[in-house]
Order: sequence, then structure tokens, then C-alpha cells
Amino acid sequence: MTWGDAYEALLRVNPGSGAVERVPLTGSPTGVASLAGGVVYVVREDGTVTAVSVADGRQLWRQATEMESLSGPVVSTTYDSVYFVSRFGRLPALDRDTGAERWHTAGLDSAGGVTEGASLLLVKDAIVATALGTALSVSPDRPTARQPTAAASATAN
Repeated sequence: MTWGDAYEALLRVNPGSGAVERVPLTGSPTGVASLAGGVVYVVREDGTVTAVSVADGRQLWRQATEMESLSGPVVSTTYDSVYFVSRFGRLPALDRDTGAERWHTAGLDSAGGVTEGASLLLVKDAIVATALGTALSVSPDRPTARQPTAAASATAN
């Protein structure tokens, strides 16, 4: 798949019978599609995310994140959010029901021109991402919290 793919329908397969149902999509969203948490998320290169209902193909919401080249989504039912990571390490959290941005993090410093390979997963609701050759983890309830440095820890005691 490429960033320019347009989707006109979902094909739903009944695992028991093997029957295939074609579900037309509203508006033919363009981008890279991923399924997460029962919703198809279509991400355009410019960072626009469209959420589509698997049940009936209707568009649930569309949100411009202003963060280009986002990863596929991960969904937290605990925080009712969907997360992405940009190729520059920015993490946006969107409301699963409305697409409204809940928070986002700043990007990472450049790592020698490495700009490919951003990936994302949830580990017990901790967001774990890789971007710019760096692995990072963020807590959904404290996305901007930073661990104290050794020097800061020493002066606090």
C-alpha cells in the first residue's frame, strides 16, 4: 500500500462460513489503512486520520494532526484513545469517539538523518515507540512527564 491508495469498500469475511460481504465506504478515504479496536483508521501522509466503522462503512470522524508520516494506530480501551507516532517521534493521542486531540508530545532531536521506521505498540497501556533510531516510552496519563536525571535526583536528596 502507498500513501495515495483510495478505498471504496471494506470486505468483511465471516470466519465461520467464509462468506464475503462488501461494505461500501463513505467518501473513499485515501491513505494507508489499518484495523485497530474494531475501526479502520486511514492515515494520509500529511497526518490526516479518518476513522471508518467496520460495521457499516460510514466515516466516524476525520482529524488533521499536522504530523506527517504517522504510524499505524494502537488503541487503549483504558484511556479511550488511539495513538500514533510520527517519523520524527511526535506522539498524538486522539479521542476514539470523536478524533479530537487529547495531547501530543514534542518530536525527538535528529538522529543523523534517520527518518524511516517509526513503529508503535502498547505494553500494559504504556506507549512504546521507535523513531529516528530511538526507542521511547510514554505514559498515557502523564505524556509530558520526564524522568529525573541523575544530577537532579542527587540534588533532591
